Amino acid sequence: MKLWTNLFGYSEIALRMPSILFSLMTGYVVYLIGGVWAMAFFLFNPLIVYYSQEARMYMMVTFLLTAALYFFLKILSTKGLDSRLRGNDILLGLFISLAFLTFYGSIFLIVSFLIYYLYKKNYKFFILNTLYFILITLLISPLLYQQLINSKVALSQVTNWSLVLGKANLKDLLLIPVKFSIGRISFYPKWLYWGIAGGWTGFVMLTIKTVFQKTVFIKTVFYLLIFPLILGFLVSFFTPMLQYFRFIYLIPILAIILAS
Repeated sequence: MKLWTNLFGYSEIALRMPSILFSLMTGYVVYLIGGVWAMAFFLFNPLIVYYSQEARMYMMVTFLLTAALYFFLKILSTKGLDSRLRGNDILLGLFISLAFLTFYGSIFLIVSFLIYYLYKKNYKFFILNTLYFILITLLISPLLYQQLINSKVALSQVTNWSLVLGKANLKDLLLIPVKFSIGRISFYPKWLYWGIAGGWTGFVMLTIKTVFQKTVFIKTVFYLLIFPLILGFLVSFFTPMLQYFRFIYLIPILAIILAS
């Protein structure tokens, strides 16, 4: 961001533009994976529209993890081409490393990639990508430690700060699919909001259930949608991280499933 502001200044447009560009680039990668409808579901998702205008890191990490997803799926579908596999694995390692440098919450999807390699008994790629991840973790470990200390201080001194971060409870967990479906902004009367939100979210979940049994590809992508949420829920018992916007990088995966 420092380089960007040195080049383009600190105007509102300049500060918001990186998020817009990253959302568009993410849309293109989603198109490469899931086609036009997947791209449309992603780009017109209300939560993506909202965060594409914020001068924060969420759209950047969404792009990086979606690019990692692209190369992860390429590795799974490529057989007998060692040079291509090596190239895809290097790029996968690069993107997961950049994603973790951008936002530590990306760890949930990164770990899901690694566990899937273990499940498939693809030990070579598991070891290589684990080494990438360990190396980058060691490089930024002082920063991670300081963030952990700051978080503990805030939790002890700021009233209800854990609610802001997202505690491990059923409400925050259920809020994730709702916000993924209808976006961030709520409205009054609340009974109407929850009626519309519940109905639309139910429709989205039913659509996911309908396509779930189609192919191995869909089952793999579905796992990558659900397992990071499970990890995030479990970790949030120890340090709150369950706010829905911390998992915005899963919306491209949701879009791919809906378009299948």
